[in-house]
Amino acid sequence: MSTQLASDIYGRSVSVETVNGQDVYTVTDPNTEATFSVSFSTGTPQRNAYTTINAMPASVTPPAQTALQIYTAAIIAAIAFGQQIMIQFAVANTMAGITQAGQTQAVMNYTADLAQCLSSGSLYAAMTDIEVMIADTSSTKTSLSPFITNAILYSYLNQLQAYLGVTVTPNPGS
Repeated sequence: MSTQLASDIYGRSVSVETVNGQDVYTVTDPNTEATFSVSFSTGTPQRNAYTTINAMPASVTPPAQTALQIYTAAIIAAIAFGQQIMIQFAVANTMAGITQAGQTQAVMNYTADLAQCLSSGSLYAAMTDIEVMIADTSSTKTSLSPFITNAILYSYLNQLQAYLGVTVTPNPGS
């Protein structure tokens, strides 16, 4: 039996199911029907901090979860969100002609730290990287236009901020 642990503002859900002594965590995106799963050895139940991840109505009693389950669910959801951002970026740049412009490697080099943050679920660090990129006025960054611009960077920064529930920074250039 699968138990839903959390869901984010985009409707993606994280669930856990015990299969052969392993806790299998699955993130499901209802829009794309994509799933991402990872498993760990079943842990010993600890204090239930479940409601710190997913605020539920008072009438719903969540199942007891281990700290490992709670943090794993949150990190899997953050990784899935980071992957979604990276896919959006790759698709937008492909459609804008990055390959034909010969800028793929240069953009990958410029965004390497950001990509590492997004792929590991380090979303606060990703926001910091984007803020540094926004402030960057170097010729390296300007040569990557139209694939890297402040408008694009603010778009992704704002998505991260909304996901994390922090104040959204307005784009002063729009």
